[in-house]
Amino acid sequence: ANNNPRPIVLSLKGVGKELSLVVSPPKLELPPVLPHAEPVSVPFELSNPTDYPIEVYSVEFDETYLLEETMLREAETVEGDVLLLPPRAAGEPMWKHIADEYMSRHAPVEEEGEEEGEGAAEGQGSPFPSPPRSPSRSKHG
Repeated sequence: ANNNPRPIVLSLKGVGKELSLVVSPPKLELPPVLPHAEPVSVPFELSNPTDYPIEVYSVEFDETYLLEETMLREAETVEGDVLLLPPRAAGEPMWKHIADEYMSRHAPVEEEGEEEGEGAAEGQGSPFPSPPRSPSRSKHG
């Protein structure tokens, strides 16, 4: 409830950047494909006509994106379910404090009597590693 009867007026200024990608050719036509037939592909090119980097990825298939979305959904918020974070540049990793918080909540619990390093195969650690950027992501800039 707002107990202040006087509205607060703020003057704000900002600069926005419009994202723009050029797809060439502008129209793609894929031939029909039967079930169990060889896959079909059509080459195309994305170009960035701007002076700032743009990151392109598939939200359905990019494992890094999916993990980062989970981290953000589970992140501690301030009052009113608001999460205040600075912008990330294209290709930058998840904010360290968000990733650390997530990893600490999801770190595997050592079983009683199990020595550190015992029972773990070489190269295995947390079940939630920070995966490398997948090949489906590309930076244009």
